[in-house]
Amino acid sequence: MASRIARTPVVQLQRHLSAQAAPALRNPSKPSGIETSVLPNGLTVASIDTSTSGTATLGIVVRAGSKYESYGNLGVSHLLRVGASLATKSHTSLSVVRNLQQAGAGLNCSQGREYMVYNTQATKDKLDQVVDFFVDAVTNPAFKPWELSDNKWRLSLDLAEQSDQSKATELLHKAAYRTGLGNSLYAPEYTLGKLKPAVVEEFYKKYYTTTSAILVGVGISHKKLLNYAEVVKLGPGAASDAPGKYFGGEARLDAGGRLANINIAYDTAGLSNPKEAVAFRLLQKILGGNAVIPYGNGSGVLSRAVAAKHGADSSAAVSALNYAYADTGLFGAFIVAEAPIAGKVLETTISTLRTLNITDAQVKAAKSALLLEVLETPLKPTRVLEDIGTSSLLRRGAPLSDQDKLDLVDQATSADVQAAAKRIAGSKLSMSAVGNLGHVPYLDSL
Repeated sequence: MASRIARTPVVQLQRHLSAQAAPALRNPSKPSGIETSVLPNGLTVASIDTSTSGTATLGIVVRAGSKYESYGNLGVSHLLRVGASLATKSHTSLSVVRNLQQAGAGLNCSQGREYMVYNTQATKDKLDQVVDFFVDAVTNPAFKPWELSDNKWRLSLDLAEQSDQSKATELLHKAAYRTGLGNSLYAPEYTLGKLKPAVVEEFYKKYYTTTSAILVGVGISHKKLLNYAEVVKLGPGAASDAPGKYFGGEARLDAGGRLANINIAYDTAGLSNPKEAVAFRLLQKILGGNAVIPYGNGSGVLSRAVAAKHGADSSAAVSALNYAYADTGLFGAFIVAEAPIAGKVLETTISTLRTLNITDAQVKAAKSALLLEVLETPLKPTRVLEDIGTSSLLRRGAPLSDQDKLDLVDQATSADVQAAAKRIAGSKLSMSAVGNLGHVPYLDSL
């Protein structure tokens, strides 16, 4: 079920041009008619031809997220994200942006720990005009020294705008994985302005290759997409992809203030095991996460446990977290609480996670919610594109269709979810905390 089983945290760059919104698909429950081809050079091409839409979405997904950074180039994927529309070897940055804008399109880049996702949307009659500039921006960057240097302020702005919740997420991954998946989505402050073109280009050539990328089209015929693939000029080869290794640990950042932001997580299954990944996604629904009603009161097991222990009016919020990657994942809870009660809320949350008793009724309700989520996916072409791209690269072949995803949810049982709950109860805990930590106990005392 790929990335839709659990949303991995990403950060995005969007050039605010006159990009046009895509109309909704008329029949989201219809199984996806995904066509895939692998070209002789190793590039995968995948498409869904949605004739009901007047727009088309084109994207390139590359297995080149922050996981693949080394100590010597930390932050390079962040720099590639903010520099997604810089000059190429054929066009200036102004030319790329202006020509996309004149076609009513834009260039968007999302960065995750495993993947970089580039996409553009345009009306179908303008797509031929958009392709050359979009593909050139992604596959033919120039990495001019002055342009990379000028982007220092944009990296600094991203760091300055990072919330305590985001910092806690980054620290959780660092504590759990150390390197690889533990690398932050954000460039370390000490690297700002110091990533030289040679370092960026070395990373790009190593990971931006035909066998590590996929060209995806939503609302585009497969024949036309194969024609577009001819202008994708990525190098050959495939870099090694070591599995993520979970260590477990603790990371804290005292930042003062009124609140404590705490993440706790256990080692879980990755997306390479779809059955188990679905079980953890259902468990997240049961515990409470990804609330449907913005700013609504928590209705999951964790929120009810905290309310019962500390009062419904306690200044605390808790929800389940679930980060799923190719071969590993993190499952646990995110807590925001007034500093004086943060430690007690943390203890209640851990106790609840370790003593879960999952019922058939809870699983049935969670399956209904997850099925609805799957059925809604086709309403958002960029989400469809990301799903196809990441699942194809993960599976090294054809992506999961909508029907495959629905079947995985339908076939999940209460025993599967109970097994997932039992797994986290016996797993080593990781923790991160940011804010006023005066009352937050250390991991070894929990």
